[in-house]
Amino acid sequence: MTAAYPSSPPPTLVSSPDGAWLPFRRPSPPWLYTVGVLKTLWSLFFFAVVPYFVFQLLGHFSGSSSSGISVHSDLPFQALIDLGIVLSLLTGARHIAKPTRWFGPIWFFRAVVKVGYVLLIAWNAILMASIGFSSGSVSIMFDYSGTIYLFLIGTALAMIAALITAYEDVKYPGERLPFDYPVK
Repeated sequence: MTAAYPSSPPPTLVSSPDGAWLPFRRPSPPWLYTVGVLKTLWSLFFFAVVPYFVFQLLGHFSGSSSSGISVHSDLPFQALIDLGIVLSLLTGARHIAKPTRWFGPIWFFRAVVKVGYVLLIAWNAILMASIGFSSGSVSIMFDYSGTIYLFLIGTALAMIAALITAYEDVKYPGERLPFDYPVK
């Protein structure tokens, strides 16, 4: 017989609102921490490392370059990286806290930070490029804020789901655990 998670404890029973007893198998803390750290590293790459390298690439083309191409963006680099690091840490904490009552509030706080991250990008979402020729130059301005605002739809839905989860965890403790961690 194989366990659902490495070194997982035996199944636990929790009562549902209709009086039925539902089994679940809570993952072991080492498993939760390992997956939480992996999720933190992945989101750190996505929310902090990738923007860092994009800024490095933009910095390579800023000012006058030998290719005659100049690119400029007003996006505040350090604030974006700092919010990306906080967002990454909250991603890992959310996974580690999933079997506890802290899952909903951490999820909600992560969604609030993500709103700040997305708004920071959207408010500064103008990319200006200038291409120089021997007879003059051509300037192009690209505003992608409308596309970035679409990401707020998913984040708003995550905030609503986090509030509902936090409420249900207080009202019906442990009710979601059989669905999050079923016995296999």
